[in-house]
Amino acid sequence: MMLIAITVLTLSGCVWPSRLPLITAVVLALWLAYPASAYLVGHPPRSDVGLQAATKANVVNRMSGTPGHVLVVQLRMVLTLVLWALAAAGVTVTGAKGVWTSG
Repeated sequence: MMLIAITVLTLSGCVWPSRLPLITAVVLALWLAYPASAYLVGHPPRSDVGLQAATKANVVNRMSGTPGHVLVVQLRMVLTLVLWALAAAGVTVTGAKGVWTSG
């Protein structure tokens, strides 16, 4: 996902190093080849699981446990929502001002 975002930013002119997508692809390939290989052997990607099952496994199942764990999970969810709200506000303000240049 990050590789796609960096490529789009580079093609749109928002990021000036034109080789950044290539460097990112090489780092990603090296990471998948060595550090992540042990994890991927024991946890192969599952193509039969849809978005709903992945969401349930990642959010709903983590909302249980000790009170401390539940507090941390809830705090992370709130901070994520705040971050997305700030990002939306930044896009709105930038769009209202009409300032979409990269420099």
